[in-house]
Amino acid sequence: MRTRNTHRHVRALLEETDNAYQILIDAGENPNIDFAGYACQTYFARLKRALGHADITFHQLEGVLRRVMQEHHAVRAEGHGWADFMASVITAEIANVSVSEPV
Repeated sequence: MRTRNTHRHVRALLEETDNAYQILIDAGENPNIDFAGYACQTYFARLKRALGHADITFHQLEGVLRRVMQEHHAVRAEGHGWADFMASVITAEIANVSVSEPV
């Protein structure tokens, strides 16, 4: 049950973050940062809390986000929404992250 709730909460945060990022881009803003960086800059505390991993660092989470985005592009994740795919993989990866190991 915890995993399903975590997945749902992370997916909702990713969708919210993506919407905010797209609004910036559509408005002609140049945030000079990719989505992973933007997500961590603006939603780090909320993502960390949603993932239930209080010890994860900014750089670890940013690295996981970038890696999962590349994986999504590589496999094209047919049949999965972008945020759903991201939430599934991120939730699984973060569960295996040790604070001492870089991601």
